[in-house]
Amino acid sequence: VCVLAILLISSLSIHENLADVSSLSSSTSARSCAGSTSVQSIEILPPGPVILSADEVQDFSFSLKDGSGNIIYAGYEMGSIGGTTAQLGSQQFRFSPSGLGSASVWVCSGYVNKTVSITVVIGTVVGLELTASDIQVTADESIDLVLERVDQQGYRQAIVVPTSNWTLPEGSVLEMLQGGGFRWTPHQDCNQTLMVGDGEFSAELEVNVTHGSARRLAISSSTPLDQITADDEIIFNAMWEDIRGNRWSSNSTWEIENTMIGLNSSFG
Repeated sequence: VCVLAILLISSLSIHENLADVSSLSSSTSARSCAGSTSVQSIEILPPGPVILSADEVQDFSFSLKDGSGNIIYAGYEMGSIGGTTAQLGSQQFRFSPSGLGSASVWVCSGYVNKTVSITVVIGTVVGLELTASDIQVTADESIDLVLERVDQQGYRQAIVVPTSNWTLPEGSVLEMLQGGGFRWTPHQDCNQTLMVGDGEFSAELEVNVTHGSARRLAISSSTPLDQITADDEIIFNAMWEDIRGNRWSSNSTWEIENTMIGLNSSFG
C-alpha cells in the first residue's frame, strides 16, 4: 500500500509540472533572457513591419510592462538579424542594415520576447548595370540578360523595364521572361551593342556574335543570273549559310553538267 501511494503522488507531481511548462511556453517565446519575471509584455516602437532603405538607419524605442500594462524597469537583452544595433539611451537603440532583404530586431526580458520584422530595400540609386549569361555567342544561341539598379553602397536590385526602353541591333529579338529578366536572340554575326535606359540612368553591353552552324550551302554570283548575256563572265562563290542567314566562305568542289566548258576553277 505504501509503494502504491508513492507512485500516485509522483505521477501527479509530474503532470502538474508539465501543465505549468505548457502554459508558460504558449504565452512566451522560446528565447529566455536576463531580466525580471515581472515583465509580461514588451512594446517596441515603431511596431513594424518596417520598410528601410539600405543607406538609412532606423531608431527604435521600447517599454517593458507588467501584467497590468504599467511600464517597469528591469534588465533586458536586445539584438538583430541582418544588421547591427547600437544603444542610444535608456530603452532606445538604432538599427543599421547590413544587406537587402529580410531583417529583424528583438528585445527580450525574462521569458518575454518581442520581435519587429524589417524589409531592407535598395538605397539611393546611382547607376544601372546590364549583365549577360555569356558575351561570346553564335547566331544560333540566345543569352539571358539581367538588368540591375545599383545604389551608392553597391547593393543591386534586379528590375524589369518595358522593351520600348531598349535599343537593339537590327534583326535581333528581345523576350521578357516570366519571373523577371530578359532573353536576347541575335541576328547578324558581328560585335553588337545592346543599350537600355531606366529614368536618368542607362547601361550598355557589347556581345561578340559569330556565325552559327551551317544549315545549307548557297551560291552567290557577281551578276544577277537574269541579267547576263553570252558575252559576260560570271564569278560564282559557294557560301555556307546559318539559320539567321549569315554567310561565310565554303571550300567547295564544282562540277558542270553536260560537259560545258568555261569553268576555270573547280575549287573554292
